[in-house]
Amino acid sequence: DIPQTALQSYNQLAWFDGATNLVQLSDPYNHTSITVSAWVYPIIDDTTHVIFANRDSSSDGLMIYWAATNGSFVAKLNNESMDSGVDLVEGEWQHVVFTHNGTSQAFYVNGEQVDTETNTEALSVTTNARLMKDSYANQYYANGSITEVSIWAAALTQAEVNELYNDGKALDA
Repeated sequence: DIPQTALQSYNQLAWFDGATNLVQLSDPYNHTSITVSAWVYPIIDDTTHVIFANRDSSSDGLMIYWAATNGSFVAKLNNESMDSGVDLVEGEWQHVVFTHNGTSQAFYVNGEQVDTETNTEALSVTTNARLMKDSYANQYYANGSITEVSIWAAALTQAEVNELYNDGKALDA
């Protein structure tokens, strides 16, 4: 079994206004291995919008977001950024997954692995994580909706990510 923190029940949506709404989590999710998964319904404008962040500084921690400047999803672990290269689609649900196993990281959008890189940097933060706003700076509120947010203290495999995407709900792990 994979240790999982399911942050929402199946079919539970959370809408965010891009100005004041966020979810403050009670854990920094400071794991050697980690997976963050969410279904995202982005509202696209000219700013950056955080999906998940547990950063202590601009170069320490994990931030997953969508960026208007490049029109795609981005995952940044410490100083290592991964751009999905997948165009944001406003008005459509998109599935975003980031995994890190202590030696490498992978980024998935809609069940497809869009990037993988070697990264031996540890995720070592003390700031409790947030959804839909940066945990380090008072910026990057998200405008849109999320559902089926889950965090695992393990790096899911490609097959497990595909199962999440194809089932459209959290794994029964």
